[in-house]
Amino acid sequence: MIKPYYFILFFALFILACKQKAPLKTKVVPKKVLPALRVLQSNKLISYYPSDSLVYPARVLSGYDLFHGGEVALDWGKYHWKGLFKSASGYYIAGTKLLITKAYDEMVDNEGQATGVEVNRSVKDSAILLFSGIKNIPNHPVKQIKVIKSDLLPNERFFFTYDDIVYTLYATGERKYDLSAKDYVVTNYSLHIKAVIAGKSFDQMLVSTPSFEDALTQILFVGDIDGDNVPDLILDTTNNYNVEQPTLYLSKPATSGNLLKIMGLQVITGC
Repeated sequence: MIKPYYFILFFALFILACKQKAPLKTKVVPKKVLPALRVLQSNKLISYYPSDSLVYPARVLSGYDLFHGGEVALDWGKYHWKGLFKSASGYYIAGTKLLITKAYDEMVDNEGQATGVEVNRSVKDSAILLFSGIKNIPNHPVKQIKVIKSDLLPNERFFFTYDDIVYTLYATGERKYDLSAKDYVVTNYSLHIKAVIAGKSFDQMLVSTPSFEDALTQILFVGDIDGDNVPDLILDTTNNYNVEQPTLYLSKPATSGNLLKIMGLQVITGC
């Protein structure tokens, strides 16, 4: 039989242990969570733009041949398509026919399955971007404006001249160097373009995101795609390392006060 004083001694030791409990250790936050935490701690938040949940005027396709299911509609072959292509002599806009069929997706399919999508083009040169649903874009050669950097960190900018007009691409936001990752953590990011044309000043935001996950907005192409003597853009507007989001910006359809208009985008997942 256990004597009563053992219960008293056990209870006293339990109370003492609770009072002398070690303080909680600081939790180590993985690198990929850092951007989201920094945004929550910020007093000013910006929204995601452009969003893949919005409806855009055009259908847009990357130049890839194979896609996951759901990234390309199987009936898109019935539409009239044009594309930005690259040949040995340079870039150009041309019409193309598409044959879209189901295909084996090596990332997700088992033997005998075909949940992926294959896109075959009548134009066999390298495709940069395909688009459908945009009127009045002539077939023509396109001069590429070379960029010194494919991405811009906050407080960085890039100048280029087209038809004697100086354009500026510049980025704003917050950046902090992460010693462990040997890279910048970027939050509240936005990318802008500005210029003065015929005495009128333009300053337009193109992309915004509160955070990135091992990614940064990419400048894929700069050049006059729609043939109006104003440079257009193709940007990868994703904020996630496992997603590509090629986005087409054209000047000809732009409304008053803007240099460019988003015509469409495509979301492509890696795996």
